[in-house]
Amino acid sequence: METSTTNASLTQTAVRAIKNAGVSATLPRVAVWTILAKSDRPLQAVEIKRRVMSSQAGISLSSVYSVLKRLCDANLVSTHAVEVGKAHFSLTTQNFCQRIICDQTGKELWLADPELTQAIEAFCQKHGFDLSEYTLLAQGRCATAVKRRGGAPEAAVASMAG
Repeated sequence: METSTTNASLTQTAVRAIKNAGVSATLPRVAVWTILAKSDRPLQAVEIKRRVMSSQAGISLSSVYSVLKRLCDANLVSTHAVEVGKAHFSLTTQNFCQRIICDQTGKELWLADPELTQAIEAFCQKHGFDLSEYTLLAQGRCATAVKRRGGAPEAAVASMAG
């Protein structure tokens, strides 16, 4: 019961947000907005399509892209260009701009850390830089990669330095 109440509330929030942006709240738009709101990381269009398909009747990939474009134009969704052909999408309010990626497994973690954002903004201000937006990418080895190769990441760094 709680899940259906939560979903109904999220749907109402989606309809309100979309209408407040001056866009018609169609079923595909509400579905895509809701999928993004539930996600703890930015998603690719194919992932969004898969999640929409599992929750309701079909929606084509071209429709997902059309909805994403309209929601981006309305400033409800942000695009994160990771690589050529690998755009990720999130709600603008989620503010995902930090990403950690494993060099060996490709595992990605996305962050929306307000303290880190404040530190970057303070650093820019201190150095007279007017920050309009930022993306932070950290790379290294995840626990799975460390186990495969043996040893802790610190040991690998020390062996490379010596």
